[in-house]
Amino acid sequence: MGNSTCKISSSSSSKKNLRSSWDTNIVVVDPITLIKKHIHRPNDFPQSIVNRKESGKIYILRKSQQMAMVVVDLAGESTDSTIVGAQIQIVFTGKEGLELMYVQNRIISDKKNFISVDEVSRLEYPSEIIDYEETEIEDHLLLNEKERMKKDIYQCKHLSRVQKWYYHIAAIQLEGWVTEFVISHGKENSSTCNSQTFTQFICNKLSRNNINCNWPATVPVFGNQSLSRILYLEMDE
Repeated sequence: MGNSTCKISSSSSSKKNLRSSWDTNIVVVDPITLIKKHIHRPNDFPQSIVNRKESGKIYILRKSQQMAMVVVDLAGESTDSTIVGAQIQIVFTGKEGLELMYVQNRIISDKKNFISVDEVSRLEYPSEIIDYEETEIEDHLLLNEKERMKKDIYQCKHLSRVQKWYYHIAAIQLEGWVTEFVISHGKENSSTCNSQTFTQFICNKLSRNNINCNWPATVPVFGNQSLSRILYLEMDE
């Protein structure tokens, strides 16, 4: 069951890229920003929610002074010692470490591996998925391409609600947010484009979707203060 996939209605190059990232864990190139994206397929996530009280919680993690990320625990799998969920971050690759890559995958890690782990908010299960599951739409021709694609996934019987939720974040929400970040912040490693500013950007975006996602006061962001910019310049030397 975990290896089953559902066919996605798609014809444009951008939707083909979404389909490629859906079917397997590979790197694709965004047709608008030309940045690389490494998105793990929804099938990597569990078939059911483990702990409903923990499901949907959003965490800000710091791997180092310069590296931060968002983790959404979709299935409520995290414990007092372990963080589990959908990891959302940007990294810089290439020989000189200057090529921006967006990464979204499943993370299972000991919390001791991070400088800090802060719970900042909680997401509710998207009502849009439930609406699609309960709606009978016989004629695909009445829907636009994006709506057909969402219907194909949200009504797919081979995917659990947790896996559909991951797809909703990957292909519906973050598809546009990552593009917006690159357009507004650039795609070169700098005081304005780095893992911390991206993590804060995603945190702010989530806050605009009817939830209160407060950035931890103890987590610094390079580029927000003059001292931060000095430290970042020193790091680049």
